[in-house]
Amino acid sequence: AGSWSQGQLDVFAAREEETSYTMDDLVDMQKQLDEDLTAIIVPSGHRIHALLQESFEAVQISRASPAWEAYVEFVDSIVLDGLKKSTVTSLETMHNQLVMANISQDPYVPILTIRLELIENVVSFNPPLDQNSAMLSVQELVTRWLESFLSRGALVQMLGRDSTNGYEDYIAVDDDVKQLVQQILQLVRDNAEECKKLLDLFKDYHFLWMQHVQQTFDDFLHGKLSPNP
Repeated sequence: AGSWSQGQLDVFAAREEETSYTMDDLVDMQKQLDEDLTAIIVPSGHRIHALLQESFEAVQISRASPAWEAYVEFVDSIVLDGLKKSTVTSLETMHNQLVMANISQDPYVPILTIRLELIENVVSFNPPLDQNSAMLSVQELVTRWLESFLSRGALVQMLGRDSTNGYEDYIAVDDDVKQLVQQILQLVRDNAEECKKLLDLFKDYHFLWMQHVQQTFDDFLHGKLSPNP
């Protein structure tokens, strides 16, 4: 279980620091990382269950025995801790990069490139910041990342009495996990607000792209001057 939090678990750890990626690049990258981690955790979970069964058959005691229940609970806690560390590792890496992007005094290359584009006289962000678009938004991507990290608890079936469930419910309500998720979401909201302020600045000069250039020039030649807003 200790190995589940090692290596490149997410796009924030796997990225090249000098590269800023597109939305599609990040989605594909995280999908592959999730598949790689699943290929490690799921067989490990099966192996843990098999070893526990072998231990039970070797000791030949009742499953209701306090000693056996205590042993299963002990192994359960190890598995839960390993899955939680895997989740927290990715959350901390994501949180640290968001913070670094905000406070770094040196040139910092953000993981995601967001462009301010003028299309058909409309200035907008690409990718969009929120969910008011058919395109995948930054908020939706962040939600996908968080769900991906939190869902790791479902990769191993619990060992104890709640063996039909996974560990994801316990991880989701863990104080450390909840705090990191809240901090990440707040940083994303704050950054989105800063981007919207930038958009408002551009909108103050909307006349530069709303007015027809040739018509404005012809009006100027004929002495028809109109003040800009």
